Amino acid sequence: MRKEDLVFAESVKCICGARLAYKKGADPNNNDENYWDCSDIILDKAIPSGREGFVAHTDRLPFRFWKIKSERI
Repeated sequence: MRKEDLVFAESVKCICGARLAYKKGADPNNNDENYWDCSDIILDKAIPSGREGFVAHTDRLPFRFWKIKSERI
């Protein structure tokens, strides 16, 4: 996955400090399967649990329950 493949939240961040994001092409009307997630997790930059340097992350935020303004590109 590349940064160019994501839609980023305008200002909302994960507790790790990375911005929340979702994959481009996700249907915001399909609330059951689409969600905001930590961009470091999506981009495979997050250190796995149990390894040195691991930090906690915000849980996925389903579109059904969360309305977050995305960045205009």
